[in-house]
Amino acid sequence: MNRGKPQGKEEFIGSRTDILFLSTHMSGKGIQGSFNSRFVVWMTVCHRLASSWVIKNAIQNPKEDWHALHKKLSINPTTGIMALNFILNHINFKSLVIYGFDFFKTKTWYNTKIDSGQKHSGEKEEILFMEMIKNRSNVRLL
Repeated sequence: MNRGKPQGKEEFIGSRTDILFLSTHMSGKGIQGSFNSRFVVWMTVCHRLASSWVIKNAIQNPKEDWHALHKKLSINPTTGIMALNFILNHINFKSLVIYGFDFFKTKTWYNTKIDSGQKHSGEKEEILFMEMIKNRSNVRLL
């Protein structure tokens, strides 16, 4: 997601990016050089940060999906919850294991701040996500 480049972190996050979920500015050259993903999905309804390459080449997350998440959360959804929602609703998968996604409870190499709830709400997103998967035995959150 976003600028989570795998180079130098392969031991922790792997080396392959099949789908890049993006909500921040990156040039086409930067995307291709850092990720070489099969697909890029622009996640937010705001196109102000989208590069011309993204506008031309990325799949657009349905606007109604963003609006539905925003309404349920009463705050802007993160790229993470939008990506999870996109996968659950638009990708036909046999099983899904989500590893290392803890809704901002711990610091990470890319985010050294614990969620304050001002820009996003990890707490609200966790409640919503658990509701989204409660009847889906093929989805596991580790």
